[in-house]
Amino acid sequence: MITRRIKEMLEACEAGRPTFPPNVLFNENWLLRIVIDWFERHGGDRYPMSPLPGSRWFSEAWLPSAFLPRHRGDRLAESRTHADGVIGHFTIGDPGTAGLTLHPDARQFVVIEGKLFNRLSSGVKNAPFYDQAARTVACMAEALRRAGCDPEGIDELAFLVVAPQARLDDGVFTWDAAPEAIRRKVRRRVEDYAGERDAWFRDWFEPTLRRIDVRSLSWEDTVDAIAFHDPVSGQFIDSFYGKCLAFNRPQARNALTWAMYEGLYACCEHVDADDRVKVLVLRGAGEKAFVAGTDISQFKAFSKPEDALNYEANNNKYASRLESLGKPTIAMIRGACTGGGAAFALCCDFRLASPDVRFGVPIARTLGNILTMQNFVRLVSLIGPARTKDLIFTARLIGAEEGKAAGVFNEIVEPERLEQRTLELAQQIAGNAPLTIRAAKMAVQRIVNKLRLEETEDLVLMCYMSEDFREGVSAFLEKRKPEWTGR
Repeated sequence: MITRRIKEMLEACEAGRPTFPPNVLFNENWLLRIVIDWFERHGGDRYPMSPLPGSRWFSEAWLPSAFLPRHRGDRLAESRTHADGVIGHFTIGDPGTAGLTLHPDARQFVVIEGKLFNRLSSGVKNAPFYDQAARTVACMAEALRRAGCDPEGIDELAFLVVAPQARLDDGVFTWDAAPEAIRRKVRRRVEDYAGERDAWFRDWFEPTLRRIDVRSLSWEDTVDAIAFHDPVSGQFIDSFYGKCLAFNRPQARNALTWAMYEGLYACCEHVDADDRVKVLVLRGAGEKAFVAGTDISQFKAFSKPEDALNYEANNNKYASRLESLGKPTIAMIRGACTGGGAAFALCCDFRLASPDVRFGVPIARTLGNILTMQNFVRLVSLIGPARTKDLIFTARLIGAEEGKAAGVFNEIVEPERLEQRTLELAQQIAGNAPLTIRAAKMAVQRIVNKLRLEETEDLVLMCYMSEDFREGVSAFLEKRKPEWTGR
């Protein structure tokens, strides 16, 4: 009874009628479980996540640590380390604690960490430098020690990080997961024990590090491997992955990080290359925001003109890629649609919004920066010069009805029907002649492009290199009103 009801709730979430936040289901943990489960059920070619005969897999296991408390109040101690996924020959103790014990004759021990937009976690309270990569490999060494299992006797010993290709291309995990960096961090952790852990480091950690395969895999390549053998499952898993990437940062009102910009670009590349996709729908996670602009904390690193120029050049690259997509795009908008989110919404062919939408580019009130010429063209061509000046000068946000009257939104739809109406529109468009739609989209874009001007650096640098911009960033992060000086 309970299992059936849980199944019904999950199906309702997948169908767009959730009774809990969708990212409870659409996240990297469930994505990893689905992927490992597929590899377990399909033999044949070997892949990094393929179980060996007799192996099992488990999600959310706890790995033993060599640095557990020696006594009450041990200031150096840490708890066990959590693993998103483990494949191998092991047992799990009390299901409530999920402690892992490796078999003495284990031939496979693979620990997997799944990521979407986050980095590997930072260090423990007592050792801030001792990050997730170092902790995981050290805990694997301790699991081997407790089982009396020689690392050289393991056929497959690996620590895998699975993440979007855009994150891997950014080199986000390269340094943290480098073997020499892992060794240095664990060595420093051992030194705090004044010789007590030296034998463990020599006899177990170093042999484990020499033998272990530490590498990063992309979700895209993994899904492609599944689709090669099982196209139907590959399509479903790819769809699930797409939902996981759906601006899955509601806690920050879906504010865009650099990696999310790259993720959107990669998504557009994928959509254009996949003939099965007829329409792309963009939405934000949760109900409070479509996208609430760029993650402001990232601006703290801006110190020279190249930072500003590269940022705006990249903004143009990402927005232009979405705008030039060869297939129709629909922005399904709830809540805040501001800054970079407004720019991306303007790049879409249709914008369907709920009555709670708030649209605008309040940079004159928040940061003191400026839009690119391309984004000015998008605004002016859609709402006209006068309304564009109104939005920028006053820094106000417009609501649903005013936005529809101005031409920003195609339709206003009640929240409970917004997703259904968006899918209806997508299906209606997908059923029409694709070449006609593509040609019409290109024709309109060519007309708009006639307004395009060359980007000019002087306006960007005037704002981004100013004292006002630095004040705007600081004030935003400190949650206070900025004090503008005009310098």
